[in-house]
Amino acid sequence: AIAMIHQPSVVLRRSSFIGNGIHAHVNEVVDGGAVSFFQALPTQQDVVIEDCIFAHNFVPNVLVFDPHRPQAPPTRIPDIARTNSPTTPAPPPLDITYRPCGGALFLSTSTNATIVGTTFYNNSAFSGGALCMPTSLAYSSSVFIDNSSFVENTCSFLGCGIFYQRGDRSNLFVKRTAFLTN
Repeated sequence: AIAMIHQPSVVLRRSSFIGNGIHAHVNEVVDGGAVSFFQALPTQQDVVIEDCIFAHNFVPNVLVFDPHRPQAPPTRIPDIARTNSPTTPAPPPLDITYRPCGGALFLSTSTNATIVGTTFYNNSAFSGGALCMPTSLAYSSSVFIDNSSFVENTCSFLGCGIFYQRGDRSNLFVKRTAFLTN
């Protein structure tokens, strides 16, 4: 429904996102069935979502190549931690497959978000059935969720309600929020 790219500030208020999805095929990068926020690092993006409904949104469970290495063979990311010495041979690469994330909502790595009074119902994805916030190792971000509900969201792997994987300088705050049958 909506993809916001490089917008410094976004407000979604009293809106409904129902039955949105991405119809993708193998090797297509897809995230956020209803809304995706992407921000170029190192700038921050501030997102406010108030009194919204996200229901029956999805991203398909398809295998895709690593989005940061489109020129590489399908699912290989090298282990860079052990390749800094010219005399030490690099170990074989790890098998890591990128899977779609955030059935309803996807927040990129440099996004600060406030979500208040919002319902996430029956959304689905491989991870983060309702909401996905992927890794950010170098940049800080904070997500505040208050007085919201995550109900009957599904996933194939982790975080059927919320998949949150952030770096050391990032925070997730949740209060007065219900998680039911995810």
